[in-house]
Amino acid sequence: LENKSRKFESRWLPVKYKTPVSLKDTQLGIWVAHGEGRFELSDAWQDDVEIIGQYTGSQYPYNPNGSAHDAIGLKAKWANHYVIMPHPERSLFKWQCEYIPDELAEHYDGPYTPWIELFQNLVNLVI
Repeated sequence: LENKSRKFESRWLPVKYKTPVSLKDTQLGIWVAHGEGRFELSDAWQDDVEIIGQYTGSQYPYNPNGSAHDAIGLKAKWANHYVIMPHPERSLFKWQCEYIPDELAEHYDGPYTPWIELFQNLVNLVI
């Protein structure tokens, strides 16, 4: 749905995301760039999806689109569908990012950020 701000939002924001390295919600930055990115969940859908990450706050600008439950993305419980509105592909390489927490950076010596894990996990689901 259209952002509640009714405008295109583009910025680097911290989000809470469960990384394979930490296995707990970690604050990690990601690029947001969209005009239609708001998730709304009806009661009927809430049993079928899992929130895969959240904005760090409920208020604008920390939740730039006004998504329900501050969701940045959803995964079907049977793991065959993912949706994510911020742009992990724009946050994949260290040179694209403003900041990577020290406890995560030490696990990624190469050019990649922890967001590479999202893509690796999706590939592993397919093959």
